[in-house]
Amino acid sequence: MTLGRRFSLKTSVLLSRLYPISVRENHEKVSLDTWIQLLGMVGLSGGLVFVGLEMRQSQRIALADTEQQRAIAQQQIFFGLF
Repeated sequence: MTLGRRFSLKTSVLLSRLYPISVRENHEKVSLDTWIQLLGMVGLSGGLVFVGLEMRQSQRIALADTEQQRAIAQQQIFFGLF
């Protein structure tokens, strides 16, 4: 189908400048292999985000534990004086 049948002349000229012919007229089906690769990449990206969130949570827990140990040590010093 040519652009002249679906669009006005101005729209056809604009589209021809924005998109090369190969992009506008190339309507091939995407293979199953490509979809599987896409899903794999999305899964991998999601997994990396999850690992990043776990690492941040682990760091916060470690910092809180350190702060708690310091508070316990200060209490022991304080009560040891009396």
